[in-house]
Amino acid sequence: MAELSPKGPIVSGDTRDPALNIDGAKWRQIEKAYGLSLPPNVRADVVRVTQAFIFFESFERKAEPLAKVRVILEAHEKAATRFFNELFASPFAVSDAGVYAHHLIEKNFKASQISGDNRGLDTLLNLVRAFHIACNTSIKQLNESSASSTFKKGNAWTDWISRLMEILEAKLPVTVRKDFGTKSRDKQSPFTLLVWELQFCLPIECRRHTDSVAALADAISAARQIVDLAKTERN
Repeated sequence: MAELSPKGPIVSGDTRDPALNIDGAKWRQIEKAYGLSLPPNVRADVVRVTQAFIFFESFERKAEPLAKVRVILEAHEKAATRFFNELFASPFAVSDAGVYAHHLIEKNFKASQISGDNRGLDTLLNLVRAFHIACNTSIKQLNESSASSTFKKGNAWTDWISRLMEILEAKLPVTVRKDFGTKSRDKQSPFTLLVWELQFCLPIECRRHTDSVAALADAISAARQIVDLAKTERN
């Protein structure tokens, strides 16, 4: 399974993200189902990985955004290259007029409010170079993601479950119960019940395996098997 590593805004308690609706009352409901209170830092991490799931889940349902992302990245990369060449690699850059033009830019650049006294065209050069490298790296990552089917249906949900387990398993119970001999929700694992409640804070189109808690537990067990197999293959 491909690694997803977006870092959304860290939020504890209520969130203002319209795509993720978790207010104080819902946190209490989630914690009641889980059986334990979630510290603020754990809440924040749960929000972060859930926001990432919502974002990447949309890419699984839409093939078009990937092509648009590549077009935008390539346009940015080309623009950065043209800007760099115009400023530093054109024949005019080393002419007397070019040197004087750079002198004037340097003087006014340092005097601008967005720059400190120790910054100038060298800083701009470094920023343009870093931006160019970042664009190239992003294009490479996007190509690798496409080749490895990062946005294959189901990957985002499996990755979300994996990340939730990673957040909780260090200090809180995560084990998913194997026994489904009873239909009572309170016989399911705390983690399954946490995911059950958390999913009802998601947009409807992002929810998975909500026919029953038992069906959700089966899906979580399957996701764990996929994650464990991926770890075994990497090792």
